[in-house]
Amino acid sequence: MERDPENPVLRNVLGLTLVRTERANEGEPHLLKALRLAPNMIEAVLNPAICYGSEGKWKLAKDQANTVVQKTEAGFDVHEEAKRLLAAIADAESTGSN
Repeated sequence: MERDPENPVLRNVLGLTLVRTERANEGEPHLLKALRLAPNMIEAVLNPAICYGSEGKWKLAKDQANTVVQKTEAGFDVHEEAKRLLAAIADAESTGSN
């Protein structure tokens, strides 16, 4: 990161790693920077949704996940992961989980 702080791939990987290690609040800025640097990189669109979902920010998570579903075709990994996230959010909302 120190050598190439404007690299969206590195930002994306670091951010998602932080999210996956239960440090979503630390990962969020990296994921948002990756999205700003590479708005057409579909993983950079999906990963903030995952982060928001981890934080219980349902509307933001759904907005990002829906964007991924709209921009990708069924069968692609990111498309299917976005659909799973949307289903998990719907389930959490219906049970009142956070």
